[in-house]
Amino acid sequence: MTDSKQEIKEARGFMKNQLSTVTEVVVRSIFYIITNYVFVSMGLSFHTHWIAILFLLSMVWATIDYGKSVNKITGKKVIAEILCICCIAISIAIAYFVGYIQGEIVSF
Repeated sequence: MTDSKQEIKEARGFMKNQLSTVTEVVVRSIFYIITNYVFVSMGLSFHTHWIAILFLLSMVWATIDYGKSVNKITGKKVIAEILCICCIAISIAIAYFVGYIQGEIVSF
């Protein structure tokens, strides 16, 4: 009887751990999609200005950081790479189909 209770406790702990892992990955993915959308929008808005390079570099840094964090959470590099590609595709699709944020440099 104690073995079955122990197994049930272990199963519950495993399910809670899996749920928190999935929740963390989903929240990080949503945040990454939003920030990547902003970087894409600003890159498109300032494509003729030197500041566009900063947005491009920020987008690269955020992608590397997101991939590392998802890889650390899941422990599987393939899942991290697939999620990176999907999130980038979603943010670019939002910029293409919905529109992008148009910014302009305003002097102080």
